[in-house]
Amino acid sequence: MSRSLVESELGKALGRPMKLVEDTSPQAFQSAPRSIAEVEAADRATRERIIEEKVREHPATRAVLRHLGGGIEHIQVLDASADRPATAPTEDPPDE
Repeated sequence: MSRSLVESELGKALGRPMKLVEDTSPQAFQSAPRSIAEVEAADRATRERIIEEKVREHPATRAVLRHLGGGIEHIQVLDASADRPATAPTEDPPDE
């Protein structure tokens, strides 16, 4: 979208002419709030780190590793949404 189009639409919505000003200074970047995607990524990373610590420190996991020898190479955290089907049926199957 072009700057002039955004300014025009803002002007129409707010009832007066608007000028869009972009501040790309490092200070503006540092003081800006985190985006929704950044917050979600940080939350996901924290959740995965906590789960990984719990798995590595769980007594059963430690006992198995002590008995078999070796270590944990990778822990994959699955999202709860992965268990749900991608699409739900929209109509009932025909009666036979």
